[in-house]
Amino acid sequence: MPLSINSNISAINVSHRISRNRASQEGRLEAIGLGLRIKRASNDAAGLSISEGFRAQVTRLG
Repeated sequence: MPLSINSNISAINVSHRISRNRASQEGRLEAIGLGLRIKRASNDAAGLSISEGFRAQVTRLG
Protein backbone atom coordinates (compact mmCIF):
# COMPACT_ATOMS: atom_id res chain seq x y z
CA MET A 1 0.00 0.00 0.00
CA PRO A 2 1.67 3.23 -1.15
CA LEU A 3 1.99 6.10 1.27
CA SER A 4 1.42 9.59 -0.07
CA ILE A 5 2.31 12.82 1.67
CA ASN A 6 0.31 15.89 0.79
CA SER A 7 1.56 19.41 1.36
CA ASN A 8 0.47 22.84 0.33
CA ILE A 9 3.63 24.48 -0.99
CA SER A 10 1.90 27.84 -1.50
CA ALA A 11 0.76 27.95 2.12
CA ILE A 12 4.24 27.00 3.33
CA ASN A 13 5.81 29.78 1.23
CA VAL A 14 3.31 32.36 2.48
CA SER A 15 3.90 31.29 6.08
CA HIS A 16 7.67 31.66 5.62
CA ARG A 17 7.31 35.14 4.10
CA ILE A 18 4.98 36.26 6.89
CA SER A 19 7.47 35.05 9.50
CA ARG A 20 10.35 36.80 7.76
CA ASN A 21 8.40 40.06 7.43
CA ARG A 22 7.30 39.91 11.06
CA ALA A 23 10.91 39.52 12.22
CA SER A 24 11.98 42.45 10.05
CA GLN A 25 9.14 44.59 11.36
CA GLU A 26 9.99 43.76 14.98
CA GLY A 27 13.59 44.86 14.41
CA ARG A 28 12.52 48.15 12.87
CA LEU A 29 9.99 48.82 15.62
CA GLU A 30 12.66 48.13 18.25
CA ALA A 31 14.98 50.67 16.63
CA ILE A 32 12.18 53.24 16.47
CA GLY A 33 11.19 52.58 20.07
CA LEU A 34 14.76 53.07 21.25
CA GLY A 35 15.13 56.22 19.16
CA LEU A 36 18.06 54.75 17.30
CA ARG A 37 18.75 55.35 13.64
CA ILE A 38 21.65 52.93 13.79
CA LYS A 39 21.12 49.71 15.71
CA ARG A 40 24.26 47.86 14.71
CA ALA A 41 27.39 48.37 12.64
CA SER A 42 25.88 46.60 9.64
CA ASN A 43 23.34 49.43 9.28
CA ASP A 44 25.97 52.18 8.92
CA ALA A 45 29.49 51.46 10.17
CA ALA A 46 30.79 55.03 9.79
CA GLY A 47 27.67 56.51 11.39
CA LEU A 48 27.93 54.08 14.30
CA SER A 49 31.56 55.06 14.88
CA ILE A 50 30.67 58.77 14.90
CA SER A 51 27.68 58.30 17.19
CA GLU A 52 29.72 56.21 19.64
CA GLY A 53 32.34 58.97 19.72
CA PHE A 54 29.63 61.52 20.54
CA ARG A 55 28.20 59.21 23.18
CA ALA A 56 31.64 58.90 24.83
CA GLN A 57 32.07 62.69 24.84
CA VAL A 58 28.66 63.21 26.44
CA THR A 59 29.44 60.58 29.07
CA ARG A 60 32.69 62.37 29.97
CA LEU A 61 30.85 65.70 30.27
CA GLY A 62 28.03 64.38 32.42
